[in-house]
Amino acid sequence: MHYIRVLLGSTALLISSLSAYASVTINLGGDELFQSDDTTPIPLNSLIQLVASTTDSTFTLPTTTSFTGGSADDQVIASFGSNNSSGPGSFLQPVMFSYSGNFNAGDPLILRWWPSLTTGALTPGATTFGQFRTDNVENFSTIAWVAPADGTTNDLNFLDTAGGGSEPNSAGAASFTTAPIPETSTVVCAFLCAGALAFHAIRRRAAR
Repeated sequence: MHYIRVLLGSTALLISSLSAYASVTINLGGDELFQSDDTTPIPLNSLIQLVASTTDSTFTLPTTTSFTGGSADDQVIASFGSNNSSGPGSFLQPVMFSYSGNFNAGDPLILRWWPSLTTGALTPGATTFGQFRTDNVENFSTIAWVAPADGTTNDLNFLDTAGGGSEPNSAGAASFTTAPIPETSTVVCAFLCAGALAFHAIRRRAAR
């Protein structure tokens, strides 16, 4: 049985606020994030993102042109590549960011990974991705997937049932595919052309 094993690693998060600066630490690591077949680990240097929902607590699915689906409140707060620190498909990555704008402690966090993309990718394109978050505190975790409070140290883990957790094995698989979305101008042009052709056909029939 394939499963996700969690490697507890030090991820230092430097959080700033209007009143003071505080150091927030999340012990975060992952092992064997899977591709869509739930069997093959993601390749070395696959793009991994930590995304926050800053206002409505709802995550918008990515589109071919946007990692956050054009959402105004979803914010990518960390992007890095799988580094196989504990075997294929694993990662251990220090991340530094600061609270700003609408992003605050308590905002929901989601982990996304893109098996066919690397950190140099500017847009998702039509490709698969995996994602995981929960409002429950996972096994061996001290918090759920939310931005931690200032000045705290937290463990944030991701375990499936085979690894001693409560999530199914499929939670570690890339399982979504975004379909290509045509530009608005292309759609309008297609409708106009179809209308013109239909009008021309009607005139030809009337002339016979």
